[in-house]
Amino acid sequence: MDRLQLIWQAGQHAAPLLTDPWRLPPRCPALPSVLQPFQKGPEGSVEHLGDLAAAWGWRGPSPAQDFSSNSVLRLARNLPPGAIMVDAGVFDGTDWSLMGILAGATVFGFEPLNENRKLVEERLPAALQQEGYEKGFHAAFSFLTVAPGEPVPRMPWLQIAPVGSRQRIGHSYIFTAGLGERVKSRVPVRSLNMTVRYDYSSIADQGYLKGPPNMEDEEVGLTTLDEIIGSYLSDVHTVELLKLDVEGYEMGALRGAEWLLSEGRVHFLVMEFHPGMLGSSGTDPEGLLEFLRHYCFRCFSLKIRETQSFEAFVARYVTPQATPLQGLGELEDLVCENTAWQGRFDSVLLNMRARHGDAFRIYVPSLFGEVFCLMGLQANQFVFTEQDKNLDQALGGVVGTAVSGKKTMGTKERKSTESGKIFDKASAAFFANKKALSRATQIFVDSAEDFCDQIQGDLKADENVFEKLWTYVVQTNADMLYGNGENAGRIVCKTIDSINKEGLFSPQVRAAGDDLRTVLNERYEDRKQNPDKYLGEDSLFEEFYLLSKGEADDEMLQGLQQFMLTLQLAANGNQLVTIRWLMSHVYGDPAILAGIRAEVDELLLKKGCGIRDLKLDDLLDLKLTNACITEAVRLHSDIPAKLTLRTAEIPMEFGGFKIPQGATIFLYADAVHKDEKYFPDAAAFCPHRYTDPEAFNKMAMDREIVTFGHGRKRCTGELHARSQISALLASFVMRFDMDLVTDEADNRMPEDHDGPFVFDTANTLKLVNLRARSGDAGQTTAAAASVAVAALSGRLSSASENSSGSSCPFSGVFGSRKS
Repeated sequence: MDRLQLIWQAGQHAAPLLTDPWRLPPRCPALPSVLQPFQKGPEGSVEHLGDLAAAWGWRGPSPAQDFSSNSVLRLARNLPPGAIMVDAGVFDGTDWSLMGILAGATVFGFEPLNENRKLVEERLPAALQQEGYEKGFHAAFSFLTVAPGEPVPRMPWLQIAPVGSRQRIGHSYIFTAGLGERVKSRVPVRSLNMTVRYDYSSIADQGYLKGPPNMEDEEVGLTTLDEIIGSYLSDVHTVELLKLDVEGYEMGALRGAEWLLSEGRVHFLVMEFHPGMLGSSGTDPEGLLEFLRHYCFRCFSLKIRETQSFEAFVARYVTPQATPLQGLGELEDLVCENTAWQGRFDSVLLNMRARHGDAFRIYVPSLFGEVFCLMGLQANQFVFTEQDKNLDQALGGVVGTAVSGKKTMGTKERKSTESGKIFDKASAAFFANKKALSRATQIFVDSAEDFCDQIQGDLKADENVFEKLWTYVVQTNADMLYGNGENAGRIVCKTIDSINKEGLFSPQVRAAGDDLRTVLNERYEDRKQNPDKYLGEDSLFEEFYLLSKGEADDEMLQGLQQFMLTLQLAANGNQLVTIRWLMSHVYGDPAILAGIRAEVDELLLKKGCGIRDLKLDDLLDLKLTNACITEAVRLHSDIPAKLTLRTAEIPMEFGGFKIPQGATIFLYADAVHKDEKYFPDAAAFCPHRYTDPEAFNKMAMDREIVTFGHGRKRCTGELHARSQISALLASFVMRFDMDLVTDEADNRMPEDHDGPFVFDTANTLKLVNLRARSGDAGQTTAAAASVAVAALSGRLSSASENSSGSSCPFSGVFGSRKS
C-alpha cells in the first residue's frame, strides 16, 4: 500500500496512503489480498457469495427484467423499495439510475457536467417510458444544485424530501457536483476543472482523451460522500449500493467516503476497474484493491474463473495491449461486498455514539427537526428519573401524524383539552383498576385456552403457528379496547400488516386511520342510540363513552381515534414482537421450556385447578415466565428500549448540550440493555438475570433495565401485557410441543438488529409441527427442569457455578443460545 499515490488535485498531490495521518482503522479481521470469481459453486451453491447472492437474484427476489447473466445492473434492479443507492457518474441516467428508480429505491446521483445533465433530461424520460413507467417524470428525478466552492445544496434536505414522503420512493436526486476527497489535513477540494470530450470526461488531461481538437474545460463543484451522507442527508445513514464510474477518479471518491467505509455503512460496491485511467490519475490499481480490502470489502470479478491475488489480477490489465497510450483499453466492473456491513439500526446508533459520545444532534422526521440523541446509563437516569416531570411523551404525536398526515398534539397539549382529561380518566379506570384487571385476566386465560382449542385440530404440520397467533393477539386487544371489535380489529390488523410491509408513514397506515375513525364514530353513535346493548361491557371505549356522557364532538372523537390507535400500535407492536421472540426462545431451549412447564405444573397442582381458573396474582407469580417476558422485552421490543421520544418542557442540559424548551429528545435505552458492563453475555437470552428480586429491583432503580419504562410515563398496560402473555405461554407449554425453524444454520436464533416498527427478523422465526405435548417430557427434561427451578429460587447466583462457564444457568445443560 505504500506504492499508492493519489490524484493530483488543485495543484497538490496527496500523501501515500500508508503515511496519511487520517487513515481510519477497519472494523473486521484482515482479509486476504485476493480477488474471487463471481460464479456459482459446486451444484449451484451460492453461500460463498454471502449477501451478494440474494442481491444478484440467485436467492430471494428475482429481477423484474431478464438481464444477461453477467449484468451488474441487476444489483440495482433488485433493490428493495426505499433502499439507498448512490450513482456516482450518472452520465445520462439510463442505466443505474433508471434501474434504481424502477426498483423503488432512493437514488442519490452525482453528475458534475452540464452537458451530461442535459442528456439526463433528454434520455431518461424516454427510457422510463419504454419501461412502462406510469408516474410523471417529475416524480422520477430532480437536480440538487451544488455550486463550485460549496459543499452541499443550499436548500436543507428535509425541506426537499421530508421523512416518510412517498416522493423518495423510486426517485433519483442528482447532485450537480462530483465526488472528491480531502487533502492537506482534511481541507476539502471544492472545485476543479474537468476535461470534456464527447461523452467522456476526466479530472485531468488524461492520455486516453488526447488528440481531438474539440477539448473543453469546465469548472465543476466537488463534495464528498462523508459530507453528503454524514451531514447533509441528515436522516440517511447507510448506503445499500454504491456504484462508482468516475473515469479513473475512483480513489479520490473513495477517500472522500472514509468515514462511511470505516464504519461499515456501505453494503455493496460496484466499481469500474480501469488501470489505464487509474494510472493516469496517479492511482496504483493494486493499491486501490488493498484500500478496499483494508475497509473490509471482499471483491469479485465477473471475468476470472479462479481466485487470483491482487498482483496477478492487476497484471492482466497493465500489458501494452490492455493499457494503450490512447483509447480505453481493457476494463471491467468489480462487485464488492462489505464484510463489516453495519446497516443495522443498532449498529448505526452505537457507531455514532462511539464517534460523538453519549449526546449528539441528529435530524429525525421533519415533524421534529433537530433531535438530541442520548444514550448510556446517565442518559437513562436523566430521562426516566431526573427530568421525568419536565419531559412530555412525544410518541403519540408521531403516531397521530402517521395516521392523519398532519402534525398532531403531544401528550401535554392533549391533556390540557377536555377530551384529554377524559382519556386519562378512562385509561386509569381501565388499566389501573384492580377489578378491571381481574376481569381482563379472565378474558386472557379464556381466550388463550380457546385459541389453543381452535388450532389443536386445525393447524397443519408445516403451518407456522405465528401466522395464526398474531391476528388472535390483535383481535383480543381490539376487543379489550373497542368492545365488540370485529371491524376495529380487522382495521388494526390491516394497520399492523401495513407497518410491517410499508413502514409507519405509509399511505396504507393513513388510510387505516381514516377507516378506524369512521368505525369509532359509528360505534359512538350506536351507543347513544342503543345504550342497553353495551351495558356491562368491559372496554376502554365504554369507559370513554360513559365519561363523555354521550356528548363527544368531532374534535373529541378524532382525539379518541389518535389515542386508541396509539395504544394499539404501542401494545401490538411491542406484544407481537415480544411474543414471537419469547416463544421462539422458550421452544428453542429445552431447559427453559422445561422450567416454565415445571412452575406452571407446580402452580396448577397447588391450586388444584386448570388454566382457566388462574387469577392475575397467579400469573404474576410465575417467576420464570415473567423473567422470560422481561428478557424478551429487553432484547427485542420497540418501546421504550429502541424508541423513547420526549419533548423538553423547560430548558435543560445533558452531556454538555444545552437542550432548549420544546426540543425533542430521543433516548436509545438499548445502549444500556446491550452493554456487557450491565448485562454480561448481553446478546444471550438469560432470564435468570431477574429471578433474584433484590437484584432486579436494584437494576430497575438504577435504570439499567427499563423494559416497561419508569416514572410518570411508565407503561400503563404492563400488568395487562404480563397477564395476557403469561396466560398464552402457559396454555401453549402445557399442551403442545413445537419445532423452532429459522433461516440460520442449525436453526440458530438470528441476531435482532431491527429498528422500531420493523419486524423483518422476527418474521423469519417459525414454530411448526404443532403436536400434543409428549407424555414423557417431564422425565426426559428432568435435568433441565432442575436447573430452571434452581435459578428460580436464586440458587444459581453466579456464572462460576456452571460447568460451562457461561453466565446463563441453563447453559450448563444445553448451552447458551445467542439471540
